Amino acid sequence: MRVGPSAFVVVLGLAFSAAPPVRGYNYTLLKEMAGTNSKLTNAMGTCGAMAIGWVRTVFHDFATFDANATSAEHRGGLDASILTETEANIDDNGDIRGGGNIQFFRTWALQHPSVSATDWIVLGGMVALRICGGPDLTPQFRPGRVDSFKANNIELLPNKDMSLDAIHTAFKRMNFTQPEYLTLVLGSHSLGGVNMTSGSPGFGKYPPHSFDSTPSVFDNNYFVNAIASKTDSKVLSPYWLPSDDKIGSEPGAAALIQSYAGTTSSVAAANTLFKDRYGTVFMKMVDMGHTLGCPLSGAGCTAAQLVDSNIANSISAIPESWIPAGYQSVPSPAGGPIIQLTGTASADKTGAASHVAEPTIAVRTLLSAFFVCLGSVWFA
Repeated sequence: MRVGPSAFVVVLGLAFSAAPPVRGYNYTLLKEMAGTNSKLTNAMGTCGAMAIGWVRTVFHDFATFDANATSAEHRGGLDASILTETEANIDDNGDIRGGGNIQFFRTWALQHPSVSATDWIVLGGMVALRICGGPDLTPQFRPGRVDSFKANNIELLPNKDMSLDAIHTAFKRMNFTQPEYLTLVLGSHSLGGVNMTSGSPGFGKYPPHSFDSTPSVFDNNYFVNAIASKTDSKVLSPYWLPSDDKIGSEPGAAALIQSYAGTTSSVAAANTLFKDRYGTVFMKMVDMGHTLGCPLSGAGCTAAQLVDSNIANSISAIPESWIPAGYQSVPSPAGGPIIQLTGTASADKTGAASHVAEPTIAVRTLLSAFFVCLGSVWFA
């Protein structure tokens, strides 16, 4: 069968519209930023609003993940969709948005576009955990997550008022077992507290509504306080969200909480156990559903596999509405917009002045339609 030019152009148009995003592996920059005295670490400073908000952002970007989805388009999960207006503006993300974290993430992505915004969310969450005294997971970080910049189904996000059946359904969809989600959810509430005006987790002025007695330290005090408050009236019980109370009251939960709390003589060992298990669950969360590169530690990889690649094309397209004052988008001889600080080059150490973005989804769609229409009239 002879395929004419018309069919070829139609196929070209459809192929262009479906072109997969490019994964970038800027190991040089990522290793630098994972350091204990890096620009990223210093931007967070101490274990305060920025760091705690970053840890929380990782889960809130992930929480729409569907392990059983048949296509990446419907999978949800970690994809930087939390940076869209739709997801950023929901009530449960109010403190992340109100604390300036969302705009900080957007600006950071603009400054360092050779790494996907999703990878920055994940690496930043690991750096934040370390700053707050949690496990150092940065050596295990693997790059290659692809941004969506398209809101997922916000109805899938867990909330504090869910029924126990809804909690089971949500975390089963995310591929977590009961011990895993107890460790992740209650363990994350080692940090921060509750914004009593909204009833949602917050990370501003903690007392008297902090989750535990050390809201700026990632430790097992959430569980220690929970156990001790049952027998000692001088010990304040953790502030449990309604969903925390349900998770902590499930069969099997009491034994796990006790193991994380330890006894008077074993609190330190229990703290180590909790941090180790939390780190394992956190790594499972951030790696699920992605094709990833080598860990920053280089474990299991050759030197050739740790070479930077595709570092000028990791972020497909950043919405123009994200560009804050002081930034500009200018034409590139290479055929796409360059996003950079006004009057400066990109902050990325990529060997290029700045990032050449792929065409936006809208542009790609228009070009696709153009090719399809052109094919329909070619040689008519």
